[in-house]
Amino acid sequence: MSLQLDDASASSFGHDERLARMLIPIIDFLRAGIDGVDAISVTTIDDHDLETVACSEAFALQLDEAQRHHGGPCVIAAWSGEQIYVADLSTDPRWPTLRDTAGKYRVNSVLCTPLGAPSLPTDDDQPSAMAINLYSRTRDMFRENTRRAISSMIQAAVELVAVKGSARLLF
Repeated sequence: MSLQLDDASASSFGHDERLARMLIPIIDFLRAGIDGVDAISVTTIDDHDLETVACSEAFALQLDEAQRHHGGPCVIAAWSGEQIYVADLSTDPRWPTLRDTAGKYRVNSVLCTPLGAPSLPTDDDQPSAMAINLYSRTRDMFRENTRRAISSMIQAAVELVAVKGSARLLF
């Protein structure tokens, strides 16, 4: 399974399509390297809306849409800069719409990791934030040491993208 870039949402939302494309191989690496991940999405958020710019499975888009309309951990992770983990969506009372949507797809755990600060580059220079969302059908899938490792890998990816983005300006 490989992530696919949602070209329509990336370009209409104003995010740097090149950034999203650069992230796809890194996120594919995360997917391949972590057993039990059933889907991954990348969401971008500004003060107006949440958009999914890449997802590995159609149901990840549905889970993101539930959060777009009613809030959820990916929104909080992107804006707070903190990793948000829900070990069991079926028992978490904070996001009933997400819980119901996740139940339809038998998704139990979600790990939402911010992708840098709300200053990632965009085509229209609007402030934005991004999060990588890992969905699993296994309850309590992402133990503490796994969450730390994922956070470190994503931070390294953000730094690599930032360096490549800066280098892009030199040519």
